[in-house]
Amino acid sequence: MKHLLTLLCIITFGFLFFASSPSKNSSSTIQAKQTFVFDYKTASINNPGSANMLVSLVRPRYASKFSFGNSELFTHFREFMEKDIEELLIDKGYQVKGPYSNFDDMVFDDRKGSDIAIDIEIEPEFTAQEGGCR
Repeated sequence: MKHLLTLLCIITFGFLFFASSPSKNSSSTIQAKQTFVFDYKTASINNPGSANMLVSLVRPRYASKFSFGNSELFTHFREFMEKDIEELLIDKGYQVKGPYSNFDDMVFDDRKGSDIAIDIEIEPEFTAQEGGCR
């Protein structure tokens, strides 16, 4: 009787141990972190300065009400957007001054000499949808 009880305990323990271990052929796999690359190339390139306009460029920033602006994804998006806009302006023939971290960092001579200043505020809006956001 003692041996039967011991055998029953061992079988129960073994069943619980092997049932709780993850299976090797599990259908759920761990996905690697996805890296996004934001890069825009223009189709036509003009000579730099051919537009005879000086553009002061201020770094893009997120709206103050957007709380995820410091996350890695949105930081990379903002940096690539800045580089792509600068590249686009140069390819279209504009002279670019900057980028400045904000409009207040521009000195008076830079403001006076510029034909236009571009100051971009990014304000993403997400709408909840079944299965994710759109």
